[in-house]
Amino acid sequence: MNIKENTTAQERIIYLREYIIGLMEDRKRAELYKEYSAIFPQLEPQDVFGAFSGLMKDGVQVNDLLDVLGKVIKVLSGNLPHSILDDFPEGSFLYTLMQENLDAAMLLERYKAKFRDDDNLNTAKLLTQLLEELNGYEKHLLKKENILFPFMEKKDAIYEGFGIMWALHDELRGFLKAVKKRAADPETDADELYKLIGQLYFLVFGLIEKEEILMFPAAAKFFDEKEFEDMLQQAAEYDGTVLDTVSDFPGLEFDSPTGKLTFEQLGLILNALPVDISYVDENNILRYFNSPPERIFHRSPASVGRNVRNCHPPKSYDAVDKIIEDFRSGASNRESFRIRLKGRLILIEYYAIKDSHGNYRGVLEASRDITDIRELEGEKRL
Repeated sequence: MNIKENTTAQERIIYLREYIIGLMEDRKRAELYKEYSAIFPQLEPQDVFGAFSGLMKDGVQVNDLLDVLGKVIKVLSGNLPHSILDDFPEGSFLYTLMQENLDAAMLLERYKAKFRDDDNLNTAKLLTQLLEELNGYEKHLLKKENILFPFMEKKDAIYEGFGIMWALHDELRGFLKAVKKRAADPETDADELYKLIGQLYFLVFGLIEKEEILMFPAAAKFFDEKEFEDMLQQAAEYDGTVLDTVSDFPGLEFDSPTGKLTFEQLGLILNALPVDISYVDENNILRYFNSPPERIFHRSPASVGRNVRNCHPPKSYDAVDKIIEDFRSGASNRESFRIRLKGRLILIEYYAIKDSHGNYRGVLEASRDITDIRELEGEKRL
């Protein structure tokens, strides 16, 4: 194939799509590489997102793309520069994410030495300790899912396909959960534990690499100082700072047949509810979420205005689509699920919102911790 030296962004994306499809069709990698090698030095991070996003929109399954993502990154890693901490101002949002990656990498390196010196008698204990210390990395994943992803989606349509990155997050989460269970099982031998340790290192370092050669360079190119400041403020919630989500408009009231409230009062009431609520309008756009003191599922203001499908990992797409389809058609008006989360039982309910004429106006999601409610017995009167 004759690939010219100065290709357009559209041409680069087309060529990369063809290369990815070739990998998925299991073509001989050496021949495939030779055919498309001229395009690799020209690629920019956003081209990679454009290619994968386009394939997802064309109906290619996320799991099929995950199978070849590592091969694509391996080819491109020598052509795309890695972000380093010095690339970003100290204390900035991307600097913080880079620092979290560095902390995770250093943690893994420290334990690598411990595993190397282990006599196979303390492997399970060391692995359990590592998993406990790695728990903090979950905040890093949430900041990307709830802040960086939606900001980038709003900046450019090619970033609407972040499901593949979210799928990597969930792959890591699922693996960490499985490893914790195996490490706690006395029947798990040292050979299996070391195999799991190797997979753990591969997944974490692989995710870090994808961020530092794709996500962070792309984000650094697209956002200005004000947008990064907004991201940093929203990220504070994940470090224990409660966002002020109540606004007051003097002289304006919420007026209804059942009473009047100032906007400040309305906001305070919604945030005092012992329930996470989110409202998605009739166009599938997230319009509002409340901010109770102990929110169960993280939300960030960046998610407002986002298609609700993109607010979920790929494994939930079908369920989200089905609920909305049934509510819109009138096949049902309510759906509920129950999950275990950190030892607590969480009830998640969805309600169809209809206006006075019965027209579909969206979905209300309400999630609450019902662990203590289920244990109540007898009466307690005023």
